Amino acid sequence: MDIYQNLLKTKNSGLANKPMITPKVDLDVLGAPGEITSLGRIETLLKSPLKPPYQGNIPSCVHCTIKFLNDYNSYYNDKNPVDLSWLYTYAQVRHFAGGTSVDESVNVVCDKGQSQDRTFPSRVAIQKGDAWAQNAPIPQEAHDEAKNWRAKESLKVSGARLALYTALVQTPLGVGANVGDGWDTNGTIKYINGRFGHMFALLDILDAKNVDLVRGYTGFSLTESDYGNWISVNWWKDENKFDVRILDKNYPIFWGRILVDITDTVFIEKKEKKNMKTVKVAEKPEIYLLDETNRLHWVANEESFARFINKENDFANVEIVTQEVLDSYQMGEPMNVVWNNVGEMIKFYVKHKLLNFE
Repeated sequence: MDIYQNLLKTKNSGLANKPMITPKVDLDVLGAPGEITSLGRIETLLKSPLKPPYQGNIPSCVHCTIKFLNDYNSYYNDKNPVDLSWLYTYAQVRHFAGGTSVDESVNVVCDKGQSQDRTFPSRVAIQKGDAWAQNAPIPQEAHDEAKNWRAKESLKVSGARLALYTALVQTPLGVGANVGDGWDTNGTIKYINGRFGHMFALLDILDAKNVDLVRGYTGFSLTESDYGNWISVNWWKDENKFDVRILDKNYPIFWGRILVDITDTVFIEKKEKKNMKTVKVAEKPEIYLLDETNRLHWVANEESFARFINKENDFANVEIVTQEVLDSYQMGEPMNVVWNNVGEMIKFYVKHKLLNFE
């Protein structure tokens, strides 16, 4: 029997006969990105409402990576926090012993998109096992909504450190590498051996600006000698917490993959249905506007707000929230308080699109 046919597991002949898909572009990234330093992404991620992908016992690292990149693009580029289903792409590609094709998998999200996890929950695959997941019945509702979260294309980047960082400055990357002993460590992962191929995400660079945050979140023992290493996100540990790992700067990486974003087609609809409001933490004087894309904008301190606000305006009622809730929102630009009425100032900013909602 042909070895390829022996390895191939597929649910119908249509997929079995489907040719392997190559990425649209191999991107030779050259240039001088400047000093390799942190990009502020780990701070953005850990303050975001995004939910971590978790692959459990399913060989779905490619699809967890696609979900992470697509989720992040929607949140960061469109201010639209969403929880997409990695099972949606996993159930539509050919399955080999131990994994799936990266090219076929990104083709699904470029061609059809990706449904929300609440419509087609990935955790069911972990509960029922890989045999079920490969043939998981996709509801029509998932297909209908998936087009809202399509990607434009996937670009392939060299695994050279400078090329990866030059691309990382623009967007988080999916990367492929051999992993093995040394990954279960309380610090920086160094290459020891390659037991199997794996796909995960590069997010940021570790340095003095973010080391305390990373230490606190992961419990890792990190020192100045770890500065310059990759901050990566993996899919193994927990479905309720991002599996943040520190990868040695010289760890051998095959390639990087960029998922080129398309503006979420549901974004405008969600904007029109959301109302803005003002919020503050009880024990602190600062008042913020929470805009219709769930971004915070500093408005005024409590004393100024009370002096200038029109009591008949909708924004007069400030909602008290916890610091934890406040920290979960992404910060937008502050609003310039030079007005006699805070409510009118807010209306002016909205009318003239000075809050960069688009």
